[in-house]
Amino acid sequence: MLERLGLKPEASEQEIENYQDDAPYQAFGLHRQSWGGPPLLNFVLKTGQQRGLPYSQIVDSSLEPGDVIRLEFYGKRVTIRGRRLGEAYAKLLSFRVVYFAEADHATARLVQENEPVITEIRIEDNAPGLLSAEPG
Repeated sequence: MLERLGLKPEASEQEIENYQDDAPYQAFGLHRQSWGGPPLLNFVLKTGQQRGLPYSQIVDSSLEPGDVIRLEFYGKRVTIRGRRLGEAYAKLLSFRVVYFAEADHATARLVQENEPVITEIRIEDNAPGLLSAEPG
């Protein structure tokens, strides 16, 4: 309806239920509702690999200077680097982010400076200090 009235939402505000390989690049997709969103958060790597981790297992999150989002899951740590990721982090806090998509080098260079882009997604197993049995 908004599109018909010429009030199309910005690309980062469009609701996207799932990541689509053939769609134009978007750093993140949003669910229609807050607090009733998807059970999994999908991470799409520039290699094409996708990895879903449960929202229910996020035990800590932060937005750090330099546009770095850090997510701590039980046994996993996810680091997301890019630019203009503040909105994504705010939406993440209300369970609205459906996916984060890492752009390849060429795509990242084509994204306009005023638009969000993710240049790196790193998923590490056995994040230190999270449910890990430390000696001693």
